[in-house]
Amino acid sequence: MGFEFREVTAEDVEAVRHIWSIVYRRGEPIEPGEEVPRADRLSFVGFLDGRPGAAFSIMPMKVTRGDGTLSCAGVASVAVLPEARNARLGSAFMEWSLGDLRARGYETAALYAYRDSFYRRFGYEVTGRRWQIRCPPDRLPDLEPTLPVRHVTPEEAHLLDRPYRAFARARSGLFLREQSDWINRFGKRPPMIYAAGDPVEAYAWVSMEGSFWDDLPVGEFVWSTPAGYETMLATLRALDINRGALIWHEPSDGPFLLSHMDQGVRVCLDRHTMFRALEVPNALRRLVPESSGEFRIRVDDSHLPANVGPWQVRFGLDGVDVSPAKEADLELGIAAFSQALMGEPSLEVLLHAGKVASHDEAATRAARALLSPRPTILMDYF
Repeated sequence: MGFEFREVTAEDVEAVRHIWSIVYRRGEPIEPGEEVPRADRLSFVGFLDGRPGAAFSIMPMKVTRGDGTLSCAGVASVAVLPEARNARLGSAFMEWSLGDLRARGYETAALYAYRDSFYRRFGYEVTGRRWQIRCPPDRLPDLEPTLPVRHVTPEEAHLLDRPYRAFARARSGLFLREQSDWINRFGKRPPMIYAAGDPVEAYAWVSMEGSFWDDLPVGEFVWSTPAGYETMLATLRALDINRGALIWHEPSDGPFLLSHMDQGVRVCLDRHTMFRALEVPNALRRLVPESSGEFRIRVDDSHLPANVGPWQVRFGLDGVDVSPAKEADLELGIAAFSQALMGEPSLEVLLHAGKVASHDEAATRAARALLSPRPTILMDYF
């Protein structure tokens, strides 16, 4: 069997639309006016013995790692026609994509997996914690709002950028949005957006569809100050006064789990993200150190041998230098490296779990300082 993979050309568009129609729309046709594939994404097609049988797209992103920024390919709409699923087309396509995305300059990739075990074969691993909180109205904390609150229209999305970027820089994995990305995030039916503070210190948006007693889902809840968080949660409590449970998401350092948890509240991991480092040396160079040190690291990566190293890593307040080395102080697989790179689970946790081999205590302390713990969450869907 012969495989061929490439970026979608004009002659591939109808075939790709057919693949996505079969896999994601139960065979219902994609209307001529729909922008599929989307112009703001790169799309790829895979062939089995000359016949198109698979497709996926990527959303180009810049994501945070604290004060650092990583280029990231958001892998989406991975689809293989049923008649091509027993020929290893999907596996070959995903394996090919790693080298192609790396060659395009992406340092990381991220995706929402239907089956984590499938993508784990290619070095992806669950990274970060997105906690879904479902809280009945009578269990919401009775907080006192201290900031002014107002309704914001989608056209005023620029007002939300300041708290969002502060929220994103305090964590890892968040997409640094431009104005058009905000509109895409709101969706085709814009929600009700509320902002606290002037300038804005927190915001949340909700869809007020449904009726009395129906649960009230929050599309996104972001804060940059404690006062912003408390004012916004008080506002959501008021919106929920004649509804069912309030449902929203927070990262692992969110204030609710730290200070407001109560009996009757249900918390679960929801729509977790898998990350994968594609370019180990450049990804390390993108980090912004808070101290100085050096260590040597070896990363096992059977799909991308150029990542293996070993690498000599020297860092200080002026940046990170990465160069080839002959030996390693730490050894770990690409999945564990991807997690440590983003910061959750941290290198410290991975060492404790036996996912990292340490041969030098001082070098390991230095590696922990550079790859410091960082709550990780990706809130954009693709």
